[in-house]
Amino acid sequence: MPQLLQARNPPVHLILGKDRVKTLKSGHPWVYAESLQSLPEAPAGSLALVKTKEGDIIAKGLYDPRSKIPFRALAVKERRLDDALIEARLQRALSLRQRLFHNTDTTGQLIAGSTLWGNMLAYYGHSNVITL
Repeated sequence: MPQLLQARNPPVHLILGKDRVKTLKSGHPWVYAESLQSLPEAPAGSLALVKTKEGDIIAKGLYDPRSKIPFRALAVKERRLDDALIEARLQRALSLRQRLFHNTDTTGQLIAGSTLWGNMLAYYGHSNVITL
């Protein structure tokens, strides 16, 4: 399987400006722009670390500074964010779709929301669309 999380650059470090630590740790995957101290310039889809003001890493995920929801968590607390985690979630989503729809649909969402915490992968015939 190709590497899914190839980082071309070091991860972006984001500091929570508002106290959203409990929200992230309880499983809410999104961090809104107004909850961050700053929005550093970086390409959409960059890997990022969300930290407390004290520097503790809370979550790892994807970052898009131009979005109203610039950070979407993929891993929280100690969980490693690596290709094995992403591949396991994609395999679980594909398995569920195959059981539910018996491979007869040509349009739909392979992942949405909980599989990869706020990201979406849809397919339309032979085309795929991913949103971060």
